[in-house]
Amino acid sequence: DFLARVRPIFERGLGGALLAQFPHSFHFTEENAEYLADLIDRIAGIPVVVEVRHQSWDNEEAFGLLRNIGAGICSVDQPRFRGSLKPLEQATGEVAYIRLHGRNYKTWFSKTAGRDERYDYLYKEEELEPWAERAGRLAEKSKEVYAIANNHFRGQEVCNALMLTSMVEKKRVRVPARLVENFPVL
Repeated sequence: DFLARVRPIFERGLGGALLAQFPHSFHFTEENAEYLADLIDRIAGIPVVVEVRHQSWDNEEAFGLLRNIGAGICSVDQPRFRGSLKPLEQATGEVAYIRLHGRNYKTWFSKTAGRDERYDYLYKEEELEPWAERAGRLAEKSKEVYAIANNHFRGQEVCNALMLTSMVEKKRVRVPARLVENFPVL
């Protein structure tokens, strides 16, 4: 049912890629590799990017699997804990995808934290600069690059998305006055 509803979006050229997001507990195993291959096969005809968060995916065997099944791998910025996947610069599919979750270490794995506490993070310019550089290098290896800010609490993702856009394009971008009031860094 889901694919029947989203497929027309992609057929009309309005979609970039579907994101298949998996939790930290989804390790690179033979069983999970088979699951992914089956999933991508069922989604045939739509570009898919896989977001994994465990370091077991950071190896050539995993990247080869994703290339063979035609899936991109998401480069994730997240709080780094033992076993967390570090930011990648891999292009395994036609689409490169960057996802900025924020670095809120205090609440990332907290069982009592809600969504807002987990994603309450405003990136500083010096934290985004390596991501702008990474996006440029990924653009050399992919047909398209998407960078998604997911630190959405209080609209921080809009601020950081505009900052990153300015860095990638190497020029000032238009920013609504109200946003500058709330985020003077802009």
